[in-house]
Amino acid sequence: MQKSRFLPGPGFKSETRTYEQEKDGIKVTIRTVDGRGRDATSIYVTTPNGEQHKVSGSGGPADSVALKRINNFTAESSLMHAGKEIAKTKRVIDEQGQTMTITYNGLDPDGNPVNYTMVFDRIK
Repeated sequence: MQKSRFLPGPGFKSETRTYEQEKDGIKVTIRTVDGRGRDATSIYVTTPNGEQHKVSGSGGPADSVALKRINNFTAESSLMHAGKEIAKTKRVIDEQGQTMTITYNGLDPDGNPVNYTMVFDRIK
């Protein structure tokens, strides 16, 4: 996460994202250790049509997420908690499929406003 930017800091110690194709959509698993050492895991199955899908896990800010595909390399999401939008994200994958950049504008799990730009390298 060396290329990432976290406002305000501190930045995440680590975040691992796994995407798996399933018959009902893409299963997303996000495991984060924040700058204070707190663990959070969010798991959901999503489709690219903008419908809200339930998030399970613990420590994350959202209880549902909706993904909308913009093109083959870009998607936008709306994160909700208790029926209120708490964040917007934009995910861009480079044309070689090796780097993913996610911008997150909204609230952290404590309800504080944040603006993150996270850069991930693909691991096979």
